[in-house]
Amino acid sequence: MTIKILKAIACEGQVFTLEQLHRQTRIQKNILSVMLSRWEERGFVERIEKGKYLIIPLESEKGKYTLHESAIASHLVQPSAIAYWSALHYHGLTVQIPITVFVQTTARKKHTLIEVFGVNYRIVRVKPEKFFGSRRNGSRRHRSLSPTWRRL
Repeated sequence: MTIKILKAIACEGQVFTLEQLHRQTRIQKNILSVMLSRWEERGFVERIEKGKYLIIPLESEKGKYTLHESAIASHLVQPSAIAYWSALHYHGLTVQIPITVFVQTTARKKHTLIEVFGVNYRIVRVKPEKFFGSRRNGSRRHRSLSPTWRRL
């Protein structure tokens, strides 16, 4: 049953929420929470943040699989774009590898510094008129963020 549920939810993407799982399966949320906890212990899923999970491919080991930073950032807050020092590194304008991935957004987020799979994400809120110069990469199923445009 576990594999069948994971396959069904994986059709929507590799990252899913508790709410999506509830809509897909019609199982009570408290039961789903227990199931997700057990799946996490067994290495089927990895928790990104409260209520958001990453499906771990069966051929991978727990703790040794992750998504690209931009893909994870796109699930932390929406709308969003990789920005500042992280965007400079992406465009090859600096050789220094940033310790923190900067994510720019217009949305409110309770926690602005988040660690996911050992990578620090800094959520920076800006006014809507200052949020420009980005575009989304990838399909609906495998979405990732494009860094803000390089302006020369």
